[in-house]
Amino acid sequence: MECVMHIGFHSHCIDSAVTPIHEVLECLEKDIGQPKIPQFSSVEGRALGPDDRLGANYRTKQSRQAVRFSPAARALLAEGNCHCFVDVGPQNVVCHLVKDAAASRSAGSTTAPMIAIASLCDRPKTNSLN
Repeated sequence: MECVMHIGFHSHCIDSAVTPIHEVLECLEKDIGQPKIPQFSSVEGRALGPDDRLGANYRTKQSRQAVRFSPAARALLAEGNCHCFVDVGPQNVVCHLVKDAAASRSAGSTTAPMIAIASLCDRPKTNSLN
């Protein structure tokens, strides 16, 4: 199902919607389980641990707080277990941030090459990794 938004997430434009979003997420919280695979949070900019809850409070914070993709990408790359990224979003912004993070840490490195794939894009001209 497509969710069309007419307000800017992660900014003051969403302030009036934060409480209703939280109320809906609280109703769904019992159905939102903890992840079964490692998660790197663009809210926290780091790997999430077993004590990090991904419930209504976390999801509400995600809707309003600044996005921390670069720190999350650097943390994921530093772990060294992932070399392929798929950017599933309306633009390939994350893909470029991952490439930048990989380039900044790979100078003189012997790590495996990193592959970044932009899988969704609303502007065909930007659907390139060049």
